[in-house]
Amino acid sequence: MPKFGSLPDVVSYNSLIDGYCRNGDVGNASLVFEWLRRVSDGLFICRPDVVSFNSLFNGFGKKKMLVEVFVYMGVMFKCCSPNVVTYSTWIDAFCKSGELELGLKSFRFMKRDGLAPNVVTFTCLIDGYCKSGVGLEVAVSLYEEMRRAGMSINVVTYSALIDGFCKQGEMQRGEDLYLQMRDDGLEPNSLVYTAFIDGYFKNGDADNAMKFLAKMLNQGMKLDIAAYGVIVSGLCGNGKVKEAAEVVDDMEKGGLVPDEMILTTMMNGYFKSGRVKDAVKVYGEFITRGFEPDVVALTALIDGLAKSGRLHEAVAYFCKERANDVMYTVVIDALCKEGDFIEVERLFEAGLVADKFMYTCWIAGLCKQGNLVGAFKLKTKMVQEGLELDLLTYTTLINGLASKGLMVEARQVFDEMLRREIRPDSAVFDLLIRAYEKEGDITAASELFLDMQTRGLVTVVSDADCSKQCDNEVTYIVFKIDQWFLMFVFEGGHVALILSHLTIQLEWKWYLQGRAHEALLHPHKNSGMHNSSAEKKTKMMELSSFFPTFCSPDLLLFIAPLWIAVVIGVLVGWVWRPSWARDDKIFTFFNNNLPLPAATTTTTVNSFESRQVYKEKSWFLTGDDFRHLWNLVEVKDGGPSWIQMMDRSTPTFSYQAWRRDPHDGPPQYRSRTVFEDATPEMVRDFFWDDDFRSNWDDILLFSSTLEACKDNGTMVVQWVRKFPFFCSDREYIIGRRIWDAGRVFYCVTKGVQYPSVPRQSKPRRVDLYYSSWCIRAVESKRGNGEMTSCEVLLFHHEDMGIPWEIAKLGVRQGMWGAVKKIEPGLRAYQRAKAAGAGLSPSAIMAQINTKVSVEEFMNERDSTGEVAGDEKPSSGKNIPKMLVVGGAIALACTLDKGLLTKAVIFGVARRFARMGKRV
Repeated sequence: MPKFGSLPDVVSYNSLIDGYCRNGDVGNASLVFEWLRRVSDGLFICRPDVVSFNSLFNGFGKKKMLVEVFVYMGVMFKCCSPNVVTYSTWIDAFCKSGELELGLKSFRFMKRDGLAPNVVTFTCLIDGYCKSGVGLEVAVSLYEEMRRAGMSINVVTYSALIDGFCKQGEMQRGEDLYLQMRDDGLEPNSLVYTAFIDGYFKNGDADNAMKFLAKMLNQGMKLDIAAYGVIVSGLCGNGKVKEAAEVVDDMEKGGLVPDEMILTTMMNGYFKSGRVKDAVKVYGEFITRGFEPDVVALTALIDGLAKSGRLHEAVAYFCKERANDVMYTVVIDALCKEGDFIEVERLFEAGLVADKFMYTCWIAGLCKQGNLVGAFKLKTKMVQEGLELDLLTYTTLINGLASKGLMVEARQVFDEMLRREIRPDSAVFDLLIRAYEKEGDITAASELFLDMQTRGLVTVVSDADCSKQCDNEVTYIVFKIDQWFLMFVFEGGHVALILSHLTIQLEWKWYLQGRAHEALLHPHKNSGMHNSSAEKKTKMMELSSFFPTFCSPDLLLFIAPLWIAVVIGVLVGWVWRPSWARDDKIFTFFNNNLPLPAATTTTTVNSFESRQVYKEKSWFLTGDDFRHLWNLVEVKDGGPSWIQMMDRSTPTFSYQAWRRDPHDGPPQYRSRTVFEDATPEMVRDFFWDDDFRSNWDDILLFSSTLEACKDNGTMVVQWVRKFPFFCSDREYIIGRRIWDAGRVFYCVTKGVQYPSVPRQSKPRRVDLYYSSWCIRAVESKRGNGEMTSCEVLLFHHEDMGIPWEIAKLGVRQGMWGAVKKIEPGLRAYQRAKAAGAGLSPSAIMAQINTKVSVEEFMNERDSTGEVAGDEKPSSGKNIPKMLVVGGAIALACTLDKGLLTKAVIFGVARRFARMGKRV
């Protein structure tokens, strides 16, 4: 245009930007936008307007490029204000990318800014929540809000909601909405009918699915490829392969050609119904129609042939050039089930790079064959190759060991899985419980069940299995005292006590069962058991703080035992007190006898007077901070459950990350990093060394030590960190301190108040900041048994002053890139120290630690309420309730064999034991 003497205006630029975005070329669209921005800063009076930004946002949203959306969002706020179309585009982009909370918050911000959402805005949110599968009720509330506002709801909105109901199996609610739609004078489109057909088929209701198909045809609508695909898939999924074939024939008669997906579905259907010849014939038709078999079709063919016992034919169709990991896994699984491990080894010798799924199939095959030695060799090989063992791998190994009766080894593998912080599921618990019951170890089975209960898991043992467990006379008593969950198992005149400390609240309940182990496994099913074995007088009694039946006439029969229990309870609570309970001195949790490394300075705090100095400054970190970090490490902090975000590894380190969202604070993150060939001391100094940090942490702009205590190693430091996009830099005032529990370092860093450094408008100060580590040696993944690796458990959260959902998105986008920079930095630090480089002042402070004995802390923390560095002296007045419990149990289990007697004596003794404390 300039060649002809005219200058492009913003409309011309906007047309170009919109055209590129509609064609999916957001790169050139961004380039045109940047030209427009440069022109606006030059001689031409042409500035980007809201239409320019809306076109860009629409293009980025379709590509799910949310980072770019946020970048240009910041640019837009400096140029112009968003309108309704802008907010609707943002909401659509967030919902299409699965960021529903961001979409809903944008919806709220929009209304806060005085902009009224339109039908498109509501529909974008409703469609996003319906497709997510978890936000259906939110979508319904939005629909109801539209009706209250008197908005004209269109077919697109109705079809989105109906599709959501059908996907969740709520067919009646979908039909109710269908009738409402008809009452509003709207005619359903093909999407509505297809949603009903798909939903009913997936619910196993082929009749109703065909009813809606008939309605669709009666409306004069023609089926397209997508509709035919849904019908064929539904019929095959319900075992109606013959009817599906007839639908395909009708489709061809109507002039439509089945696509690859329909033919693959038919092939799968034939395989599942046992019609292998017809399935192979469909594959031949696939080829004759000119379709190039893709990985999905080949995998379906190979899987069907292998499961039909025609393994050699499956291998013949195996195409290495187009095979992916799924196809290889199918072939390996089939070979292992056939016991053809020689062919499996040939595949690997030919250069196949196996993933954990292939190895797990191989391990399962070896376990089934009884070759446990070979299975564990493969496990070691997986670790050596840097592959993370997952729940399926461990479950396979545990099943192999348990099936051979090797319960000690199975429990060791289970404990190793827990140490690796892999969350067990109900299946692995049930597997172990069954195996222990088979071995006759009821106590171990019951311990596992209690562990399963504390994790919120539900048993999947069937009633048929439970009925097989009624051979032995076994009685269980389960109840709760404060935070302790106790279970007594009475069997053959013997009693076993199982004790578990819970972090969740349980109600007072007694479970009394004369016969049948399923009383504990299925307490909710007892009411429905009417067979003779279950009519052994099952009783469940609700308790408050003590027995409500003390005045019952039945108790008169047990007056003498009851008074004996009273006396014993009082004596236990008053006389039998350990020496530490009578001592009014402060109990220290520090182990002063442990030898210290030569390069480490350790401080111990043993007296209340020495702690008085620390009270004067609020930023000194105390034993409460150590206690909190210890609880986080041991997963005993009582917070929400963690959701895994990432699991990555390289040959020299591995990384796992989790997140949880508390109700009243920013998102919290937990990560586990294992560095090969690194010592805990080296990693501790590395993270503490602010001078060296600038070599690998490119977002740290400035660091300074404000104050340091050379007695216990506490420091106060000031950081300024760079933030991306349009955010200003952030300032942190951080207190930090290290506790040493025998080469296990608990490093606490958190934001503190420091009035000597005044606040500034820029950089913005972050007050809520917590980032603490537990650093310890672990076994190398090379499998040589040597503790040459270092594990770092990090717990982090902060309020950076930006919306938490945006912060979460930024963390997800940049987490792995940031983590990958740490490992090269650590290796550079190791090389520098090996070359004789000196220690910086902050690294020297990292070697001044407070020595603490975690074992003593674990044993005494509940009775004294204090830990290393706490300011509150122990009174020594609290007598452990478990001493009272122990005395009463001993009496109850020897005086009488009746369950009710045992229970009542125990309850009365516990009640009157409180008198002993007051004496």
